[in-house]
Amino acid sequence: FFSVSFIPDCLTFVFGGHFCTVSLWNSQGNPVPPSLEDHTGWVNSVAFSPDGEMIISGGNDGIMQLWDGQGNLVATLEDHPGSIFAVAFSPDGEMIVSGGEDGLVRMWDRQGNPLGNPLGGHAGSIGFVAFSPDGQTFISSGKHGTIRLWDRQGNPLGTPPKGHTGIVFSVTFSPNGEMIASGGEDGTVRLWDKQGNPIGNPLKGHAGGVGPVAFSPDGQTFISGGEDSTVRLWDSQGNPVGTPLEGHTGTVSSVAFSPDGATIVSSGEDGSVRIWPVKLTKEGGWVGYACRHLQGYLSVRKKTDDVAQEAWRACKRSGVWKNDPSQKT
Repeated sequence: FFSVSFIPDCLTFVFGGHFCTVSLWNSQGNPVPPSLEDHTGWVNSVAFSPDGEMIISGGNDGIMQLWDGQGNLVATLEDHPGSIFAVAFSPDGEMIVSGGEDGLVRMWDRQGNPLGNPLGGHAGSIGFVAFSPDGQTFISSGKHGTIRLWDRQGNPLGTPPKGHTGIVFSVTFSPNGEMIASGGEDGTVRLWDKQGNPIGNPLKGHAGGVGPVAFSPDGQTFISGGEDSTVRLWDSQGNPVGTPLEGHTGTVSSVAFSPDGATIVSSGEDGSVRIWPVKLTKEGGWVGYACRHLQGYLSVRKKTDDVAQEAWRACKRSGVWKNDPSQKT
């Protein structure tokens, strides 16, 4: 699976992948019919409209498909010559932007009619597009470390942000529109202000390239997925939060927060979709959960056996619990 997008009701999300289909799932991980099957190649990118009434998908077949919320095909958009890697709705749902192998950003209205001329400027294919929360700006990223900002009419804004080396796989705005996060082939996550000026140092943690990045709805946390098969959480200052989420056995290709911020969904090239509870994740995952229960056990027991003591030492070695309130080790 290559792309994931949540519907605003928090209960449904949509995936595209190498089965040439767009699939809907509920938040319990169960498929929701119908499966949308009009693509003839891999589906690289999908997005819900903000009102949840439309779905846009782009694929290796060089077409975009526009669907209504019941899975009926509304329009087929065929202006990109080559694979389409990125699609996004504006926050008001009235505009779509897309990017692909042709190195051009294209703008469309909600009905799938083209708006203006294609936007050049990238030296190579475009991997990601995203709107600012107010809908007045959008951003695109691609090969050769390029990131570009545009106004809603398609005019370039400022000097392209520079810092990544290699492909910039993804970019996203924070919910308040004041910050941009990006992930790249160079193995770093980078933060920028809304004008594209760098904030702080590059964030390192993934062993390999960084693909998708996404902010939580409150803007206090963001996540990244990487070639090292992990999902990582960061606070808005760029500090790591909790321990990496492990479970995928291949590159993590897409990540998203649910609209209520309670759930993370990730998909990977291993063909799996994984659902993570944010509260548990921030507190160290299942290891942290077990260690907190062990802490409670040790704090009320007058005597503890060797097994419990060794388990507590393992908790400290894991890094999810750095203090020892029981004072019994």
